[in-house]
Amino acid sequence: MVPPTLWRCLRTPYITHPLKLRPCTHNFTTTLSLSAKPLKPKGPPPSSKMNPGKQRTQSSKLRIKKAPIAVQKPAYEVGQRKELRRRIVLSNTNAIPVALPPMTADLVGNEEAAGAMFALPGGEGDMIVDRLRALGAFQTKQHWPFFHRPCTLFRRETVEIGRMLERVMKREVVGEDGKANERAILHGYYGCGRSILLLQAMTWALQMEWVVIAIPNAHDLVVGHTEYELEGNSHLWLQKAYTTDLLNRVLKANQSAFKQMKLSQNYRLGRMDEAQKGDAMKRVLETAVLDPLLAWDAFNVLLGELGLPGSPPVLFTLDNLNQISIPSKYRDPAFNAIHPHDLALPNTFLAYLSGKRSFRTGITLAATSSKCSRTLALDAALEGRGVDPYEKLDPRIGPSIEGAQIIQVDSLSKREAKALMDYYSESGIMKAPVDIATFSEKYAVSAGNPRDLFGTCLRVRQ
Repeated sequence: MVPPTLWRCLRTPYITHPLKLRPCTHNFTTTLSLSAKPLKPKGPPPSSKMNPGKQRTQSSKLRIKKAPIAVQKPAYEVGQRKELRRRIVLSNTNAIPVALPPMTADLVGNEEAAGAMFALPGGEGDMIVDRLRALGAFQTKQHWPFFHRPCTLFRRETVEIGRMLERVMKREVVGEDGKANERAILHGYYGCGRSILLLQAMTWALQMEWVVIAIPNAHDLVVGHTEYELEGNSHLWLQKAYTTDLLNRVLKANQSAFKQMKLSQNYRLGRMDEAQKGDAMKRVLETAVLDPLLAWDAFNVLLGELGLPGSPPVLFTLDNLNQISIPSKYRDPAFNAIHPHDLALPNTFLAYLSGKRSFRTGITLAATSSKCSRTLALDAALEGRGVDPYEKLDPRIGPSIEGAQIIQVDSLSKREAKALMDYYSESGIMKAPVDIATFSEKYAVSAGNPRDLFGTCLRVRQ
């Protein structure tokens, strides 16, 4: 029980002291509360009813940034981007001209000329460079725009190609049917100059009035960008649009030879047209260029006439051989990848490269590439080694190049590299003098690779 005294305490009222000030707590500040200035009362909100002069003064300070007028570039026409990407520039007027002897047909097989620079024949009245351009012999990444005129280096491999031309002309390699043919493949590593060697072979062949048929890039045959159809008789896939372009290039480069060629018999072109005996080959090809439906038949007529007695010698070239050794991008009606050897043009070239077909006198020359994916079956065939039966390799690749001579394109010798560096120095590409120290440094860094040597000579040393 609570005692009564506690109850009285609870009833006692709370007594406040009015004179005692309670402490006032404020937020943290460095200004004394007594010396702080009182806050200004907020004025009325701004309205539109203000002094006109003051309003004009404030409005003049406003500067509105206008968006820049976008100048729309004209749209590219159809095929213009591709033309700009593949444009070949062979001369530079800003480069220093260098006096070099022309690369004539007299240098074929000359060992003494190895290790020297020569200019491609392109004087007044000489259309060799234009004919090479029509064939697609020049590539976009061969550094032609850096020099005053196209020039090339005479290498050891150039001597071997010249000897092949000599053997065909002298008919030292004669088969059982009285035909003289040479077959070779240029093989090497990246940037070693295989396409340049093809260019040199075509230069000599055009000077000697050979018929030159060139496929500049085999990638265009398998990339899947051209129309194709199946031929019932041969069970090969025709590419008539590409064949038309090929005939057009061959016709531009070999007009003088085709004027003298006459048909030995009647030929059927397509379903309706017919070529009569005695007609000029030039007229037949001009008709086929205008009609893609006649292109493949006209191409077979040309190859058939070049295998008969009395026909001019032929140089049949193909660059990027690796591209026709991998599955193509074309599809059959069952959506299976078409083998590149089932395409008509690659099949025809490989028939001449393997010796199944031959010209009367001619050379079939191919060059490998390092740009596409590696093909184990082609590497085994080029190296001549046995194939492991447990490896899944394409059995059609090896027989397609059987019997062809393998020309190994190695790095530049010191003599060849010295001649090339002297030419770079005279052309204004290389700023440093070509002394022993500079030559040793550039040659060691590039390891004798022609493409890497150009990069090291073009780069300015810091």
